[in-house]
Amino acid sequence: MLVFVYLPTFSQHVLTKANALMRSGDAMHKQLVAYVPPGESGMNATWDFRNIDVLSDSYSIEYVKDSDSCLYAIESGSMCQYRLCGDTLAQVAYQNPLTRIDYSIPVPELGFPFSYGDTLSGEFWGNGCYSNHNGIKLAGSAFVEADGEGELKITDECLLKNVLRVRTLRTTSFNVERDSVTKDSTGRQLEVVERYCWYAKGYRYPLFETCSIAYYQGANLLKSYKMAFRTLPDSLRILADSVNIELAHHDSCLADAPDIITYEVISDRRSVRIGYDLKNMATVSAMIADPMGVIYRKTSRTDEAGIGYSLSFNFAGLRRGKYILYLNVNGKVYDNKIVVEWPKGDCPWRTDAAA
Repeated sequence: MLVFVYLPTFSQHVLTKANALMRSGDAMHKQLVAYVPPGESGMNATWDFRNIDVLSDSYSIEYVKDSDSCLYAIESGSMCQYRLCGDTLAQVAYQNPLTRIDYSIPVPELGFPFSYGDTLSGEFWGNGCYSNHNGIKLAGSAFVEADGEGELKITDECLLKNVLRVRTLRTTSFNVERDSVTKDSTGRQLEVVERYCWYAKGYRYPLFETCSIAYYQGANLLKSYKMAFRTLPDSLRILADSVNIELAHHDSCLADAPDIITYEVISDRRSVRIGYDLKNMATVSAMIADPMGVIYRKTSRTDEAGIGYSLSFNFAGLRRGKYILYLNVNGKVYDNKIVVEWPKGDCPWRTDAAA
């Protein structure tokens, strides 16, 4: 039985199905970084994960959905299967090249809505197979808590506020049968997994994660692992995520930051040009999306303080209608409505789309 406790809170960041549930078709890259302790819990916490050694830049993850509305997270040789059960996201299966686990009672992962102080707990049961012939039986419990809210320093250029930290503690007792005849219970082991995820407003997926895994037999520690992952904000901004684009615009930690850009948007029937001046060095990212969040154009450049810079897009391949031009300047988002109106007789969708 799952127990979901919702505590009233004045937290500014709430994870909902709309802004935090994984979406089919999303794909991104993470950095495997040197492990760091997760730091303090509580309100007004500060987590500083700058200047961390990057161990690998090639860790990728992709989310897909099947016809039964199950979601799959596919990453680095493993696959987790999830299902949304009411307001609870639960893991129903796990698979890697050697192991397959099916949970008869699924593992609770996250509840919606979820904000600072909320908890989610439940027991789970499962069985499966190791190396195609050794049976696995397991049972355990999971406890999930939004245990911190505060400020996250992820790079020298990126300071995020209103960040929610979610801690998951999962303990699993399992036994791998030696063969189909021998039922050996003396080899039962305990796996303890502690995971922390940092969610920033305006981003669907965690920007930083730490995970520690320990295996015990009785009171004896057999082995342990620790790892951490960083997802740079730019790799999430390119997702066609209209809900979080809107959150980033209205509720970003940088919403009240001083403007370092002065710009004008000049649009004709065939193209749009953004001319801008910068007070400080900045990375300027621009994209054109429709009202549903589907992105049709995107580009980015970094410039020193100065005047006379510009970015431009043509409208080749775009149908007539209303679009939104988003500018992201060092994390602060601006939006502008533009209208594509082709001259009568033109058929722009027959040409190649080019930025």
